[in-house]
Amino acid sequence: MPRRRLVRRGLLAVALGFVLLNAVAFFHAWRFTHFTADPSQPTGSPEQLTLAGKLWVLATGVRTPKPRNLARPTFPYATVQLVSPNGRLESWYGAVPRARGTVALFHGYTSSKSQLLHEAGYFRCLGYNVLLTDFAGSGGSQGYCCTVGYREAADVAAVVRWLQRRPGPVFIYANSMGAVATLRAEAELGLRPTANLLECPYGSMLATAQSRFRSMGVPAFPMANLLVFWGGAANGFNASALDATAYAARTPTPTLLMWGTADPRVTHAETDAIFTALAGPRQRQDFPGSGHEPYCGSMRHYGSTRWQGFWPGSSAKLRLHVLLNEGAQESVTIREAGASRYCPAGRSSALGFFVESQTGTKSGYSAPKNDNLSLETRILWAGTSLVIRAARGFQPSFN
Repeated sequence: MPRRRLVRRGLLAVALGFVLLNAVAFFHAWRFTHFTADPSQPTGSPEQLTLAGKLWVLATGVRTPKPRNLARPTFPYATVQLVSPNGRLESWYGAVPRARGTVALFHGYTSSKSQLLHEAGYFRCLGYNVLLTDFAGSGGSQGYCCTVGYREAADVAAVVRWLQRRPGPVFIYANSMGAVATLRAEAELGLRPTANLLECPYGSMLATAQSRFRSMGVPAFPMANLLVFWGGAANGFNASALDATAYAARTPTPTLLMWGTADPRVTHAETDAIFTALAGPRQRQDFPGSGHEPYCGSMRHYGSTRWQGFWPGSSAKLRLHVLLNEGAQESVTIREAGASRYCPAGRSSALGFFVESQTGTKSGYSAPKNDNLSLETRILWAGTSLVIRAARGFQPSFN
């Protein structure tokens, strides 16, 4: 009799533990996918929490306020309200004269469109219109729910299709969750932009959940698996099927995949698997020492970087090679036959360039085809003023 009682108590303890574990997982999943309206009490970064703070977060989940836009564009723009199956989306549209196309920019998890203003400025300097959008649940868009790339794919599709009803090619630049949403939009929703520039997409929902627990220094199993299950159940989708590698295998769009070697959340193996699976033309760019972040700002510390095969220009596509040295400030004017594209004097671009002055061309000037006038671009190199001269027809290759 005492033995039977001991067995019953043991089974009861196991059952209670199972219920408690699932309750904790549900709290995590709900907090992970639902932002709060109160911005005053966010949970700190997992890497910076004390032991007591980590234990509390492990029990109750991470409290995340709805991301806000903390800056506005310094370039001329219009606020656009777009309609998605997930609700009303707020976008910023910045046009340029004689645009070569439009770049749609999509942010990552717990971020907003204002975090990509630096990159938007860079694309404008290259001669592209830009459209920055808050996913549903973030910034100025409707709602508080985030599905870490699943339903956000419908936002990507709505935005890009709105742009595709207008003249010119449409490119996608997306970071982290935005990159996963882009891959799903193309694999499952039939979206076909001209090309993708994708930064640090995670391999799967399970992989990003495991990373969440690793960042707090605790074992990922079984909580990460339960978090994925409840995250999908609480939001009405199969979170286990949220898999960027599987989406990549059904994505024929030309894609440049970027990753930072110091990324604490997305592994080298995840990135390799996504890159290998991509069904269309693909290129890879790794950034030594960079983390889970947009990489335009990292290029000045990297050395030689390549954006090739995805932009109109040299050899049917624009090839841009830039050699950047540690601590140096540079500026580069991209010159094509019959036109010039550059960042205005006195304005920094997304790569940390700074145009001091420029002769031989001016904003909005398109020289005749028989004009052999050379282009002068003055740059700052570690405090020393240098001049780059480029004759008409010079293709943008600085290395």
